[in-house]
Amino acid sequence: MAEYERVIPRDLFNEAKLLKCLGQLSLKIHDGVVWPIQLVHNKNEGFAIAQHAYSGDIYCANVSLNHKRGKSVKEIPLYSGLNSHLRYPLIFDIDFGEKEGFVFNDAGEFTGDFIDLMENL
Repeated sequence: MAEYERVIPRDLFNEAKLLKCLGQLSLKIHDGVVWPIQLVHNKNEGFAIAQHAYSGDIYCANVSLNHKRGKSVKEIPLYSGLNSHLRYPLIFDIDFGEKEGFVFNDAGEFTGDFIDLMENL
C-alpha cells in the first residue's frame, strides 16, 4: 500500500468522495442486486486509503469487490481519480485497463458499462 502525503482540503474531498462511492455500492448490494457480488472489508483496520504510485488514483486498500461464479472469485479493483468533479467518480478496472469504466452515473445508479461487466464476468 503506497502512503501519500495528504493536503487539506484537497485530500479530504478526494477521500470523502471515494468513501461515499463505496458506501453507495454497499447500499446497492444490501438492497439486492442480481449479481453474486459482495464488498469485503478487513475489519481489523479502518478504511485504509492509498494512492497508486503510477497514476495518482486513490483506492481503499482493505476493501474489495468480489464477484463469485461457481467456485471462482474475481476481485474487481475500484478506485477514484484525484480532483474529480463527478458526483460518483468510482471506476472499475479489470485486467489492468482491459475493461474499465465508471460504476455509477451522476444520479448514483449503475452505468451500462458496469452492468455489462457484471453480467458478462
